[in-house]
Amino acid sequence: VCCVVRPASVIPTLKQLDAFDYKIYCAVELAGNTGVWTADIRKSTGLQTHIIQRGVRNLCDNLQLIKPVKSIQVKNRKMYILAHMEPSKEIAGGSFYTNGEFNEQLVEQLRERLSVFLRNARSSTFAALVAFVRSSGEIGGGAFTDEDISQLVATLECEDKVARIRTGSEVTYVWNQSENLRLLEGVPCIGCALVGDCSADGRVNPRDCTYLSHWLGLDVDVEPEGEEQEDA
Repeated sequence: VCCVVRPASVIPTLKQLDAFDYKIYCAVELAGNTGVWTADIRKSTGLQTHIIQRGVRNLCDNLQLIKPVKSIQVKNRKMYILAHMEPSKEIAGGSFYTNGEFNEQLVEQLRERLSVFLRNARSSTFAALVAFVRSSGEIGGGAFTDEDISQLVATLECEDKVARIRTGSEVTYVWNQSENLRLLEGVPCIGCALVGDCSADGRVNPRDCTYLSHWLGLDVDVEPEGEEQEDA
């Protein structure tokens, strides 16, 4: 049994619908935020196509009880949801889509903002990046989820513009285009899981580190002095 709680504001209007329009409204209501298109309304209600088309126009344009949403999965297909609902990410595409189309300009604006922030800050936690993006209200910053921002940062990582540095359980993001940072590329300490436990006089220490010795070239076998003379 499916129980749907309806907004009190729509109850008076629903009472005035004829049987056909009420059936169409119920079909849209049951679809939830995933939406439903007219072919599926026809299957679930058994109504003829022209009756559904007329009813959808009435519910959308005149009564504003339902609204159309462009589907990113099937181009040129309108899905219908209740007017007070927001479409699911699977249908509308999430924060980076506008009217069913990928908003490349918005994504590039956000990527540029993150790049400038990291260039100036030199390093940042993910929480600080999230707070910065959400403070950018003029480009809809408040609407982005942590996952959205993580995807933006990941694209900068893929382009080698941003580097992720882990220190123990702490992750820091740094701008990877500075010459100073590039000097550190390949240093084993950067990604070492034991860096937090490493100290000069500890059990884990730089002197006994095989990886650091190899990076510094200290593990190259050196021929003992005088051996060549003895062989001669």
